[in-house]
Amino acid sequence: MAIRLSFQTEKKQGTLLISDASESNKSDVIRGFFSLFGSEKEPVQTTVYSHEIVVHSQGKPEELQKKVSEAINQRLQQLESRPSKDEVEIKKPELINSTRTLNPTIGEMIGGAPQQEVPPEEPEWYQTGIKNKEGVPHYKLRYWCKNPQCRDRSNDYIKEDQKTVSCRKCGQELLVRQATDEHLKRDEWGNFFIADKPVI
Repeated sequence: MAIRLSFQTEKKQGTLLISDASESNKSDVIRGFFSLFGSEKEPVQTTVYSHEIVVHSQGKPEELQKKVSEAINQRLQQLESRPSKDEVEIKKPELINSTRTLNPTIGEMIGGAPQQEVPPEEPEWYQTGIKNKEGVPHYKLRYWCKNPQCRDRSNDYIKEDQKTVSCRKCGQELLVRQATDEHLKRDEWGNFFIADKPVI
């Protein structure tokens, strides 16, 4: 504990600074400092700084010495009653989302949990290449538009006897032909028909 005493009378002035004072020698040091001033009868102004201790008083050195000792003892008791740095337990707050719980997260409560998309079942015509429209079978066709400004490529389903198809983007008419040498037999990409030549 550091002690700083400033003492001033009309004739004398003194300052005492002790950087490390123990309980056993603080009283002796303070008594010795006041004895240097003798038994003055005139009032004095005294200020004592020790951590947060400040005493302002006027009176005889003996009275001031008593007040300073009481203030220092009181402050020492306060400091001794505080837990030391080793005894103080520092609690850190938990990190956000550091523990998993069964409770929903804020994002789930606000926007709802993201829905897991169930893959739709593939329609039967994906496997067979034949789509029935009002009981009439339509066969898979692949077309390539030859219009230089379009060049669209797409699949379509047509009747067995259909001879032309129109491009969905530009409307150009294309001739239909079989995908293989055999009638209604699929090629390696699952097409029954191909349309890749414009109608002249």
